[in-house]
Amino acid sequence: MRLTLRTLLAYLDDILEPTQTREIGARIKENEVVSAIVARIRAVTRRRRIGSPELSGPGSSPDPNVVAEYLDNTLDPAGVADLERVCLDSDMHLAEVAACHQILTIVLGEPVTIRPELRERMYAMGAVSPTPEVGSTTAPVPYAVGSATRPVVPEYLKRPPLWKKLAPLSLAGLVAAGWLYLVATGGFFGDDDQKVAVNEPAPKSRVEPAAPKAKPAAAPAVAPPMIAAAPMQPELLEPEPLIDETPIVPQPEPVAADTAVAATGAAATIPTPPMPGITAPANPPAATEETPGLPEPTVMYTSTEGVLLHRPKGRPTWTVLPRRAILHVGDEVASPEPFIGDLQVSSPTDPALSLRVSLQGGARIRLLPATELMLAEIEINRGRVAVFRGVDGIPHALGLGVTVAGQRTEFDAASPQTRYGLWVELPRATPTPPAVEQWPVPSGTLFVATGTVNVRRNNLPPLSGEPTTQSLEWTDQSADSFAALTTVPTWLNPDIRPLTSQKNWARMYEDEFKLDLPVDDGIGPVAEQQKLNTIATFATRTMALIDNVPVLVRVLTSPHEDTRHAAIVGLREWVMMSPDHIPRLEEEVNRVFRDQEAPIVVKLLWGVTDQEARDEAASLQVVEWLANDDIAIRELAFYEVLRLANRDLSYRPQNAVGQREPAIMRWRDLVRRNKGLVPSAPPAILTDPATEPAPEPATEPAPPASAPAPQP
Repeated sequence: MRLTLRTLLAYLDDILEPTQTREIGARIKENEVVSAIVARIRAVTRRRRIGSPELSGPGSSPDPNVVAEYLDNTLDPAGVADLERVCLDSDMHLAEVAACHQILTIVLGEPVTIRPELRERMYAMGAVSPTPEVGSTTAPVPYAVGSATRPVVPEYLKRPPLWKKLAPLSLAGLVAAGWLYLVATGGFFGDDDQKVAVNEPAPKSRVEPAAPKAKPAAAPAVAPPMIAAAPMQPELLEPEPLIDETPIVPQPEPVAADTAVAATGAAATIPTPPMPGITAPANPPAATEETPGLPEPTVMYTSTEGVLLHRPKGRPTWTVLPRRAILHVGDEVASPEPFIGDLQVSSPTDPALSLRVSLQGGARIRLLPATELMLAEIEINRGRVAVFRGVDGIPHALGLGVTVAGQRTEFDAASPQTRYGLWVELPRATPTPPAVEQWPVPSGTLFVATGTVNVRRNNLPPLSGEPTTQSLEWTDQSADSFAALTTVPTWLNPDIRPLTSQKNWARMYEDEFKLDLPVDDGIGPVAEQQKLNTIATFATRTMALIDNVPVLVRVLTSPHEDTRHAAIVGLREWVMMSPDHIPRLEEEVNRVFRDQEAPIVVKLLWGVTDQEARDEAASLQVVEWLANDDIAIRELAFYEVLRLANRDLSYRPQNAVGQREPAIMRWRDLVRRNKGLVPSAPPAILTDPATEPAPEPATEPAPPASAPAPQP
């Protein structure tokens, strides 16, 4: 049974089956997020003066009919996701829905008793006459008690006659009398061999030995009236049997590590026992989306705040993922800055086998088909991904398969309360584009904060971690051991909380996302037109996260400095993802900039080479671009001179012409003195001290070789 909001309400109001109640209670204790939601529901329903939604106008949503459909389990899945998001974001709406659910439980479970005299008095009052229409001459006819127009009492409200009450008792008495008669006459327990009991097997079965009789099953518990009412059943997103019906297949005997090494000639790997309920095939197929594999792990979006972007398998559009949504193999999710998206990854057969995967701001992953030894398989496109293993009491490791640029690595959380992070960094554009066969790939780093993490890579010996803080460049094939980590990264430290200002900016940016609108259509205009620098920068980084290149190129002309920097970084990382992106970058730049400006923008996006930085003429050309009329060219040129010379000389691309010119003159003087943006190193002269002539005395010391010639 899924831990939906309706399931939690049914659990709190005690309307579930005993087995379901025990199962939900155990899962609530294991999940910190769900436990917090349960405590919050209890707190808001007891809070005084919490208020209620307005009946009309602003603040009246959601419609009461929608809430009624939700409680009756007749609301469509999209409406359920929207309503649950509203409830989880607002204490007032959560208290309203929880209180309505509790009231309906009491009413349907314990019907109100109405006295007969009160019912008769209500019938005697009669019905209210309809209001006459405007202009009608017919006056309403007053109702008189005892008249022929007295309304008829409905059949379901009438008191049942006496014979209907006594009929079940009479039938039960007849059955009991007949049973006593048969017992008295020996109809069941006679000694005659020709008599056969009602449930006795056929005569031929008497020759065979009697099979032991199974104990009779216990009588099912009587469900409360609330369970019988179909509209109040809790929602099941995907029905799951409470009993594991997976056939038990005998597992092969384990093979010793020495035997495996001797047979294959490869290095031994750290064995990870298969998860319960999952049978490993003899020859497991490769984990591809076209090959059907093992059951998918249960991956649920559990964050109660923030935004997580979602692109289903085979679709080009990114949308906002609803709360508590279930992900499937092939789906991509991305966490835009400054949000953190939490995913609960559980085994499809044993919910106790679970990991919490937190996507930090700027992370993007894709779900891959499961394998026989790993809890889940993911492909990290970029960003930081934190993995947490709680207190589960499971003796063996929980594995996570991670693929980066086609290279697959297995990470085993060998002990409970293990916390580690994976950081995948994309390469950025270099002044000289590399050859296709030497195209760079992303780099990945493992940070272990607590617990023990074991690493297995293809064709390399496994690495066993230690219960201490350490790191490993796992994408570097030459890295053969962990390195000591002096400090734990901030994003892996749960004790560090965001500042209030950061929360306020995150709340403002979250309001820009719409559930019914694609992210490109909703956030793209925010990146280009937003007047606030922080919000526009967040939107630009979101466009870079989902590879929206046209918006990034247009944002190069933004009035915000941080927004332009975010666009530059996004384009330099995107162009290095594939050699096929090079012509597309030039195409997108030509659509935005003029013919004489587009080549300059493309050149500066790739950067200035070291040879050009040491050449005076080429360096002066870059300095002259600091005075260009287009702010995009000025920003890109300043980005390069700041990278090469490591000084800004009080220059800002957004300043007026009179404020920029003095800084540009200082840059020209610097280039002339150094013969380039980067000074050339003097050539080394090797001399023999034995043959070197003695220096002649000089009245004035000679200037150094690197000193500039005196200017007139």
